[in-house]
Amino acid sequence: MCAPVRRMVAQPYLKGNAPHRPSKSDGPAICWHPTIQTALADVRRCRDLQLLGSYHQCMWMLGGVVVALALTAAALQYPALVVVLLIATVGSLLLLGRSHLTVPLTIIAAATALPAFVPTGFSVGGFSVRVYELLLVGAFFWAIAQPARNTTLRTVVVLLLWLLLGTATAWVAAGAQLVRIVGDVRYPAEMVMAVIVAAAAVAKPGLVAACMRAMRFSLWISASVIALASAGLISIAGRSEAASLFESGNDSGTATRFLTDATFFALATLAVCTAIAVDGRISLLRSWSWSVPAILTLLLAFSRNHLLGIGVTVICAVLLVRSWGAFRRAFAGAILVAGVAGVIVTAAPLLSDVPGGSWFASQVSAYSSRVVGGLRSDALARDSSAAYREHELGNLRAAFDTAPAIGHGFGYAYQAPRGEKGTFWYDRAPYYSHNFYWWTLAKTGVVGLTLVLLAMLGPLLSSVRQTSRNPQLVCVAATLAGLLAVAWFAPLPLEAPNSLLIGSFLGAVLGFASTPHPYKSRNSIREDGGELVLNRSASLVHAGPRPPNSLAGPYER
Repeated sequence: MCAPVRRMVAQPYLKGNAPHRPSKSDGPAICWHPTIQTALADVRRCRDLQLLGSYHQCMWMLGGVVVALALTAAALQYPALVVVLLIATVGSLLLLGRSHLTVPLTIIAAATALPAFVPTGFSVGGFSVRVYELLLVGAFFWAIAQPARNTTLRTVVVLLLWLLLGTATAWVAAGAQLVRIVGDVRYPAEMVMAVIVAAAAVAKPGLVAACMRAMRFSLWISASVIALASAGLISIAGRSEAASLFESGNDSGTATRFLTDATFFALATLAVCTAIAVDGRISLLRSWSWSVPAILTLLLAFSRNHLLGIGVTVICAVLLVRSWGAFRRAFAGAILVAGVAGVIVTAAPLLSDVPGGSWFASQVSAYSSRVVGGLRSDALARDSSAAYREHELGNLRAAFDTAPAIGHGFGYAYQAPRGEKGTFWYDRAPYYSHNFYWWTLAKTGVVGLTLVLLAMLGPLLSSVRQTSRNPQLVCVAATLAGLLAVAWFAPLPLEAPNSLLIGSFLGAVLGFASTPHPYKSRNSIREDGGELVLNRSASLVHAGPRPPNSLAGPYER
């Protein structure tokens, strides 16, 4: 055996606890060309480093679980201490040059449904500050240090003009209270920050993969917590109410619906998985590690606007792909979902004698009556929640008629409060609306709504010509369209943390549409060992472990 090959074979590598040593069973030695010898040595070295990276990743995960349990235990006794530790963590990441880690951490903090005993924020000067907002600020400082595209800058400027218009109108003309102006501007401003962060993040595929893993982790935690709450084992943060139509004299129900921070993030995740399936890259079944917890979270929310969001996403994905195969896959998927739903509805009553069968049957019955049955015109006529939305729209139209051009400004109360002080109906309902677009008309008039639509629909329309060669753009653009449709019934830009969600997808559309090296490969989205991965042309960005001594950081590739 020649000396270079002997050294290469005798080089220790991680296989068990002992290095491999050459023996007679290795067969006769072959003296390869030095270039081939170097390539083989690099392959073995990369394999060794990947094994070492897997070990390090497991240790980091174990340490993270221990730290999370310790922080949860400390939060029960000392909530303020946890907030101080979080601020110190964000500051340390910024000082150590790891500020990009605040992006996936923001997703986990914003999109995770937690038990009621776990604090998610603290109060400062009468305002409640959420944990994810601190992390969003850190991510924002990282994002503004990255190069920005002209399309992103134009969109951000348009949104800032909208916020400036509403603030100036309220301050000069309407004379609204500062606290009310801040209450109206706060979450739309977070949406603008999320646009900047997402547009910068999608330019780094390694960071995209980290965000995908963070979203999957958050979904599984949220689905588990919501399932335990549905079984009556724990109480959960967020809204929980009877899963029945809010009809007069019909407020009872055997099932409970849970509306948490994870609800619309689950809707967006399922919409992305559905758009990928329509595009034909990956089936919905193969993306099960994201779609399964998302479906469970949405089913236990018992909301009708989720069907609207998924439906609009499918339609837009078909239009963006512009192929007969996409239409065929969407039609076949709709038939399959309808068939599975029919089987579940038929079989649910038969499982009442099985352990847990009565709970399952009650959930299916409640979903069928509230969500599916609630779409009928006669059910909508008796639904008190739908009646209240009509009452809101009437007040918004009246406010718009008195100031149609620039509106009344942020902080304007378009309807009278009711109920007692300290409740939603007295403190926030006069300034809040379930319809985002009519709310925008009442607050900022036709000029404001034009700016909002220009900022949100402009990137969608301009990205149509690129979607045939950019599958990532298909997914995020179709999902953004679905979220904008849902905003007619659920004001995502006006709620925490949903404003972060819709801003993230708007920024992702801008980022994927303007990236200098688009993901052109037909196999640019695929599955590898259970992981969804992105492939930028010939370079694979894997969601798994990386060599620890790689020259380029995993989040900078």
